Amino acid sequence: LRREHRRWAQTVVLGHLALAILFIATGHWFLILVFNIGTMYAAWLKVLVGTPQHIGLSPDVPDFRLCCRTYTCSWLPAFLYWNMQYHVEHHMFPAVPFFNLPKLRQAIEHDLPPAPHGLWATWKEILPIVKRQREDPAYVYVPPLPAGQPAGERATDEILEREAAAQIA
Repeated sequence: LRREHRRWAQTVVLGHLALAILFIATGHWFLILVFNIGTMYAAWLKVLVGTPQHIGLSPDVPDFRLCCRTYTCSWLPAFLYWNMQYHVEHHMFPAVPFFNLPKLRQAIEHDLPPAPHGLWATWKEILPIVKRQREDPAYVYVPPLPAGQPAGERATDEILEREAAAQIA
């Protein structure tokens, strides 16, 4: 296992070195900042927009509405994170391209829990959940589901796919 880790680390370093040489040779040295150092200065963005997707929710349930979270945000984090803030929709329909996830959300919104708008509202919802989980590790947040749809029960895939196709088309 240690040898595999070392080999992977060497591959990553050589890959970054090759990219750096390529960018310098082609006069695009600024791309070193984007591709080679990007994970160092943009890691905070990954935590900010990626953590809300599953934190505090039930890890072992088949109903994606209970184990994933959707939130909306401004265009810049949405663009940088490929619309993955529509995470429930992404899990329910993984073949839908990222750029159609907002349209999919509109099509099936009546079957989904409400989505907080903005990263501030999302984290304002999450932080008390995390605090409670520290006090009670067995606690999981159960999002409010639409009336008439108990947890674990979903509309059939055929109905959802038909509704989504009608909205996206």
